[in-house]
Amino acid sequence: MKKLIFLLFAFSALHLAAQDMPSEPDTTRLWQVVTVDGNQYYGKILSRDGETIQLKTETVGVISIPVRN
Repeated sequence: MKKLIFLLFAFSALHLAAQDMPSEPDTTRLWQVVTVDGNQYYGKILSRDGETIQLKTETVGVISIPVRN
């Protein structure tokens, strides 16, 4: 029984560790960002923090989009 509880705990901890976000944004992927007013932007994320996303698009260049929680 102790082994079973330990294994369940260990697998739960592994799943939690897999949820970590990378510290650096992935600038190789193309992302779609949809704003609350319905605008859609496609581009590469240059930076991201709790308040804004900086997105480099082909059509309008680099834009800063506020993040809404």
